[in-house]
Amino acid sequence: AQRQEIVSTDYLYLPIRVDIRGYRDEALALIDTGYTDSFVVPVSNRLGFGIGLPDGRRSIELGDGSIVPGTPVYLGTLEIAGLFSFPIRITVMGNEYIFGRSILDRVEITFDPGQRIMVRP
Repeated sequence: AQRQEIVSTDYLYLPIRVDIRGYRDEALALIDTGYTDSFVVPVSNRLGFGIGLPDGRRSIELGDGSIVPGTPVYLGTLEIAGLFSFPIRITVMGNEYIFGRSILDRVEITFDPGQRIMVRP
């Protein structure tokens, strides 16, 4: 059996679809190997879509060591480039979609520096 593969020429970004309580969005998400949690959705995308109260809140440590307390967390589904999807914990903060290590550790990623990214389930 041949393995499926995603190839993104938007270096360090992968196409995603996220679903939180019926709110769906498609975007490019940044691969951040330094972020240890799962997935971040920008605050601006949550506002006005009526997804309700978060499933929880948690403190998030940023790359500079600072702590962001009480960050909203939702349970949702992430689909990566139509290849595979899975339930995840989604943190809402910042201004960009971001993949963290807990998702990246589930897939095989090959970086062609400055050119492309190949991802296999």
